[in-house]
Amino acid sequence: MIRAGKERTMTFFTRRKLTQTASLEEQLRIQEALAAQGIASSAGAGSTGRAMERRARLGGAAGRDVFYTLYVHKNDYDRAAHLLDGLRRGR
Repeated sequence: MIRAGKERTMTFFTRRKLTQTASLEEQLRIQEALAAQGIASSAGAGSTGRAMERRARLGGAAGRDVFYTLYVHKNDYDRAAHLLDGLRRGR
């Protein structure tokens, strides 16, 4: 978890999903931008059921089937969403 600014405890009930991406680089870029604005975030990685099945059969990692979910505290969601929109528009 990248922490910034005022510390807030994020639990399942106090966090809100901001975005999901398939790129680790994009996930880190977004988290760094959030931290620069004092917005704490956390990330989780997941995989599709099909990817897990393929990995079990082939014994290899299917990196392109991994996705990253970014969460922010629900009280910071509006600011974080505005920042994310600006990042995606190139501002």
